[in-house]
Amino acid sequence: MELTSPRDGKRPPRLILTHGSPLTRAIVPVESDGQEAIRLQMNTRGKWRIWLHPPEEIPLLEDELGSIGSYVLRHPGGQVPLRITQHEGTAFSLHELRSDFALGTLLCQGNGSFTASAIAPRKAGLLYVQSRGSWSIDLSGEAYKARTTP
Repeated sequence: MELTSPRDGKRPPRLILTHGSPLTRAIVPVESDGQEAIRLQMNTRGKWRIWLHPPEEIPLLEDELGSIGSYVLRHPGGQVPLRITQHEGTAFSLHELRSDFALGTLLCQGNGSFTASAIAPRKAGLLYVQSRGSWSIDLSGEAYKARTTP
């Protein structure tokens, strides 16, 4: 599946939101452009559903949260250490999302199986995990050195 943003004169013709993958779902942010309608193009050979979630219904990172694939989560704020683990997979990144849902500051990135640390943003907001593998984020209260395994 490739979920792409709409074509318009203000952005590149296609902004890939997700890439082909064996995952059965993808949770991705859609940038706000100030328009009343949101138009997306999705190419697939199978059945599919798409729906929007208001920010207040996005899961809150309270202790530990894990999933498989790309995901958007809310962070309550406070510069606390995060322990980030990807259990398998390829490229991984964790970004803050700006108020227009565009990618903001990169908090963590890795590849394959790894455990790393990052500091959560001071202000409450949304975080975006980009991954095809299984991962978890833990408000551990402890910082861990990055550890990468082949």
